[in-house]
Amino acid sequence: MLNWYTRIKQLLAVVFAVGLIYSSIGTTVAANAMVDDFCAGTHNLGVLVNGDDGDPVADKQVTVINKKTGDKVFTGTTDNAGQIDVTLPRGQYEVIAGSQSKLVNLNKDQDITFTLPTDELPKAQ
Repeated sequence: MLNWYTRIKQLLAVVFAVGLIYSSIGTTVAANAMVDDFCAGTHNLGVLVNGDDGDPVADKQVTVINKKTGDKVFTGTTDNAGQIDVTLPRGQYEVIAGSQSKLVNLNKDQDITFTLPTDELPKAQ
């Protein structure tokens, strides 16, 4: 027959072991969540540029700047439909078309639209 001291030691050992298991699970879950947030992959940013008449603007330069680093991460021109798509890592970006800019918190696929005044439209050739 076990004495009360031995039983308490066994009970404390079990409680300690269970606590370690739960602590380990909690730490693993939290670490995985942080990794998922950090390595969330890339997202598509669709940009549409229209004139103030509503028509799409082809051949308009679009620039994307990473707000955290200040680096220019993309520069390109719109297609005949006034669109351009770029795939970027999760983050905050400034998107510039003409004299306009928009901030985008890219944490999912997103589309943004610019409406440019007539004086900023490319000249007909």
